[in-house]
Amino acid sequence: MADATSWTTPSDLRKQVLRVWERGKILSAGITGETLFPLKLLMHRPDAQAMGHSFEAVRRWIRELEENSRSCKGFGYEIEWADINHRQLGRNRIPSRVTVPTEADALRRVRGGFPNARSLLMNRETLMAHRPLWVQELAPYRAALSRLEPDEQALFDDLVSDRLGENVRLEQERISYAFLEKQLKIIGF
Repeated sequence: MADATSWTTPSDLRKQVLRVWERGKILSAGITGETLFPLKLLMHRPDAQAMGHSFEAVRRWIRELEENSRSCKGFGYEIEWADINHRQLGRNRIPSRVTVPTEADALRRVRGGFPNARSLLMNRETLMAHRPLWVQELAPYRAALSRLEPDEQALFDDLVSDRLGENVRLEQERISYAFLEKQLKIIGF
């Protein structure tokens, strides 16, 4: 039986994102063209036996994961849920997989430990330079975000209020390599 100390916590998930950041994979993905996002994180969860013996501990674990997820905080990781049928407890919904959907979500998790971390391509200049490549976000995120810099907050406000257009989204894969190289030179990379 897997005990509660082996179950993945929000802190464990943050550490996984930090390791990706520290290895330089987030920045290098922009250069190499590697598709890093959505970023799949490792998840250790309670097994069926633990659910039967430690149901309240499992419920607390699920609540903590959910309270620190993108759906509650506005950034970070998304939880993929699975419905299971437990012979003692009946039907329950448990976290099955965790992903960080975008670079911006990863950087928001990283900023907790590195407050000066900045997104390289999530800014007004990049967005406006690539206007012909905008698409419509099918399910736009409209909740408040914390930890944004003032310029990021202003852009976010414009996006959620549709001041730049209806449900505007720029997928980072569409940003030109020449533009990326220019931004990297600016920061001395």
